[in-house]
Order: sequence, then structure tokens, then C-alpha cells
Amino acid sequence: MNRIRNTICVCLMGLWVFPVTAQETPATEPEPTPSVTPVKRTFENAILVNNQTVETNSKNELGMLIQHRFGVIEDGTDLWGIYAPANIRLGVNYGITKDLTVGLGVTKSMMQYDLEWKYKILRQSKNGGSPVTLTYYGDLARSEAGSSLFKNQKNELVESNRLTFYHELMVAHKLNSEMSFQASLNYSHKNITDSMILTHDRIGVSIMGRYKFSPQSSVYFAYNQNIMSLDNDLKPLDNPKDPLKPDFTIGYEVSTGSHQFQVFLCSADGILNQDIRFNNPNDFFNKQMLIGFNITRQWGF
Repeated sequence: MNRIRNTICVCLMGLWVFPVTAQETPATEPEPTPSVTPVKRTFENAILVNNQTVETNSKNELGMLIQHRFGVIEDGTDLWGIYAPANIRLGVNYGITKDLTVGLGVTKSMMQYDLEWKYKILRQSKNGGSPVTLTYYGDLARSEAGSSLFKNQKNELVESNRLTFYHELMVAHKLNSEMSFQASLNYSHKNITDSMILTHDRIGVSIMGRYKFSPQSSVYFAYNQNIMSLDNDLKPLDNPKDPLKPDFTIGYEVSTGSHQFQVFLCSADGILNQDIRFNNPNDFFNKQMLIGFNITRQWGF
């Protein structure tokens, strides 16, 4: 009898302990959500031929840049533009933070000294976050060319006439490891312009794309087009005397990560963005093109 009573007690204890134990067993944990990861190297460098890109320097990264434009290709008398008068810009830039870069440069044409700055507002990310990278760029240049070029209608030198400005808002998307695209809206200003140009302010658009066909090599294109003048009112650029033409570029780039070499055909012999938007008389599609190259190098500290 005692044996039967003990068996019943053990069974009742088991019925009581089992549900309590089951309640204390932790539920299966959900799989962790993939973390948001910024997309790297939408472009290999902060500049692509005549165009800024959305890229900025890393924090404490120093960059050096040589931009060279030969003359317009015509015939063998000047070795198809190689021995023609050339335009050159030397520049340095530094990453204050991972999003903010500042730089200085000097351009041979009109002996222009410029201060530039660039700030990355949004970063394209994987697994959520922003689908695009958004970057703002600005540039202020001062020319040290002869004083006669900056006199007003009273033949008085106005020092502020030496200044030009440029602002650009860029948006880019990296489709995959091979293809990247960028579009931008830009604003250019010159305090003094040629008599044929009836505006001091221009609004333009730019598009460019890159195809990376090997770990180090890419091909690309870029197109810059002014669309509006901005004086007292927005109006189309319909001045028939204005010699400005769009700038088009095709080229090839080799990158080793910290060093990039770009060689290309383009129509603009200007290098500063505001010069390209105001002073390009060459038509790429009418065989008015020139050879150029950029060399960039970065050091991390």
C-alpha cells in the first residue's frame, strides 16, 4: 500500500514540476538583424576628370593632385595638341573628419588660387539606411592675372572682380561592385565676365558613370551642361553670342587604392569648375577635343 502511495506522489510531483520547468525554458532567440553597412568607394577618388565626385578624404588623410590639359587636337604641327599651350592645376586636400575635406590649389590659366571644401551629407548603406550618397562641394578662386582684366567700365581696378565661386550638390548610387552613377546640380558665379556673356551666374547639371571591369581598371564618361542663367530672373541660356559649349569626357582610370591615374579625351581646357561652366568654346562632337590626365595620391596619418 505504501508502495502505491509513493508512486502516486512521485507522479503528481512530476506533473507539477514539468510545466514550471517548461515555462522557465527560454524561447528560441530571433536571428540577429544585419547591421547597416556604409557602401565604400562609389568612385575611386574625389575627382573624376573635370568633375567632383561624392567621395571625401578619410579623417587625417592627405591627398595631392596634378591635373593637366594639353591643347586642342588639330594636326601634327603641335603633335596633335601635346606641344600646344597646356593648362595645369596643382592641389592638396585634407580630411578634417571622415565627412569633411578642405583643400587648396593653384591653376595656370589666369593664375588662380582656390580654396575648396566638401561635406558628405548622406552615405549610401547596405541593409537599410540611405539608398544614395549625397555630398556638397564648394570652391572660391582668386585670379592674380594682370590688373587690366579686372577693371570696371570707368577703367578702375576692382579687386573683387578677381573672384569666382562654385557650388555643387551631388547624388550618387553604386549599383554593384562594377557600376556607379552620379548626377548633380551646380551654380557658378563670376564677378566679371566677357562682353559676349550676358550673365554672371549660371546653373547647370552634370551626369557621369563608371564601369569597373577589373580590380584596378575602370572606364567612365561625364557630361556637363548649363541650363539657366540667374540674374534677376531665371531664364534659358539663349544668348546667340555666347560661345559656351557643353563639356563631354570619356576616359580610362587605373587605381591602386592610394594612387589613381586617369587619362581621357574631353572638350574643356579649363580645370576649375567655374571656368568650365563659363569658358568652354570647344564642341566635343565637332572634333574639338583634347587629351588630359589626372594623377592623385593619398596618405593616411
